[in-house]
Amino acid sequence: MCGIAGILSRKGLSNIDDNSIQAMGDAIAHRGPDGSRIFKSDDKKVAFVHRRLSIIDLTENGSQPMDSVCGSLTLAYNGEIYNYRVLKRELTESGSTFRGTSDTEVILEGIRKWGLQRTLEKSAGMFTLALWNHRERTLSLARDRIGIKPLYWFKNNDYLGFSSELKSLTRHPSCPKEIDRNSISSFMRNGRIEAPYSVYKNVFKLVPGHIQTIDSQLEVSSTPFWTMENAYNTNIQKIDLNETTNLNFETDRLEELLHQVIEEHMISDVPLGAFLSGGIDSSLVVAIMQKISPIPVKTYCIGFESKLHNEAEFAKSTAAVLGTEHTELYATSADALEIIPRLPDMYDEPFSDPSQIPTYLVSKLTRDHVTVALSGDGGDELFAGYQRYMKIQKYRSILDKPFLARKLTAQGIKAAALLYRVNPSLVPAKLRSILQTGKTVNIDSMMSDTTGLDLYRSFASHCNSPDDY
Repeated sequence: MCGIAGILSRKGLSNIDDNSIQAMGDAIAHRGPDGSRIFKSDDKKVAFVHRRLSIIDLTENGSQPMDSVCGSLTLAYNGEIYNYRVLKRELTESGSTFRGTSDTEVILEGIRKWGLQRTLEKSAGMFTLALWNHRERTLSLARDRIGIKPLYWFKNNDYLGFSSELKSLTRHPSCPKEIDRNSISSFMRNGRIEAPYSVYKNVFKLVPGHIQTIDSQLEVSSTPFWTMENAYNTNIQKIDLNETTNLNFETDRLEELLHQVIEEHMISDVPLGAFLSGGIDSSLVVAIMQKISPIPVKTYCIGFESKLHNEAEFAKSTAAVLGTEHTELYATSADALEIIPRLPDMYDEPFSDPSQIPTYLVSKLTRDHVTVALSGDGGDELFAGYQRYMKIQKYRSILDKPFLARKLTAQGIKAAALLYRVNPSLVPAKLRSILQTGKTVNIDSMMSDTTGLDLYRSFASHCNSPDDY
């Protein structure tokens, strides 16, 4: 997993800062149990700490923070660049040489030759990084396209601090610790606090797909190297509509892409496995892994006493069909309850994903056997697997109705909800089925929506009036 943290001081680092950077690294030791190293610039303006989980190039050649061959750049990096071998080949053909085999060194050499923005545009992976330019005296922070890897930061008159986790960032005495009530409002709506905000006022998450550059006077500028809108507009031009109407072409191309991506994700110098729930996403990932791997893939699943929430039987059947080396662990209610007091320490800020407990349990089980595990996360987002994607198509025609008519309908539904509480039999059966789901707040909001994005937020929101809290 790895973890990074650092401080940039306008006036120069003090002894207190030296102690703080050590404490910031200690706070994220769980992210990188295989090594720790601290870098401090010659002018004593910036310091990085890196906690290492060794996955590719287990030697000292892969240790960080890492200096470029010219000595003008220092990089602390958390993540993995899956196409680093392609980039390395391109760099080698242009004359670059490498000391080791890590993706870190490839990224650093790419930045030296192509610049930071171009290198990130060419890179496929999940990452956060901190780059100190010794000549320009600038610090650059960057985060992957959709924010898989976390990076928090704060700035005041004298310091800019950053870290992979809030608990690490707050080890610096200048880090703000006042709760941001607006962020709590965001949590009530979304079940999480969205970038660029955090639970603390004036502490931020780096926006995904962005590079943030800070000079020696702590002046900050931000530039996107990727946006979803630009990616869509660019790639939609490349699609041959005559080909995409052919279902066989679509499925063959999808299989090629999945095979390519999963093969890249399987590059590792340490034991590798996969989470397997028996659902479509993880089963597909494991099936392709099994096709690629010369030995049976190690798969892992958590089971529960409640049949309503138990996926272990599906996973076991899938593992048998695919021929994986399968391990399962049945967790009790007591196991889940034991984890709850630890959740704030794991997540640092409010987070209401119902899968967080089983995710921890299956991760703990898996770590006893392998260092890296692939999963099916992201499949629902990419392939419209959630019910809300279907519902928004069904209800999109609402936006074509006159606004006044929609508002009157909303008021009628709210009145029916009150009547339903008094005596359900007084409400028409068709409307009763809607009221039974408890979705009246969403319906009221939907009737007020003016765009497709507003309509989507109504379906995705836990609460449409978070400011009421």
